Amino acid sequence: MPNQCTIVTYHYVRNLQHSRYPNIKGLFLSQFIKQLKYFEKHYQFVKIEDCIDSIYSGADLPP
Repeated sequence: MPNQCTIVTYHYVRNLQHSRYPNIKGLFLSQFIKQLKYFEKHYQFVKIEDCIDSIYSGADLPP
């Protein structure tokens, strides 16, 4: 199976109830933690540098 990399980016993880920007779409801290636990269970965290190296050099991603 070839190397695969899923990249997830978060832009706004804060206490939304007391935000200066109440209309912004954000993620509650509790939801963020829940998602991180899911990723930890189903994925392997790697450095972005390792993903880039894998793309350009063909190196395997860390196990």
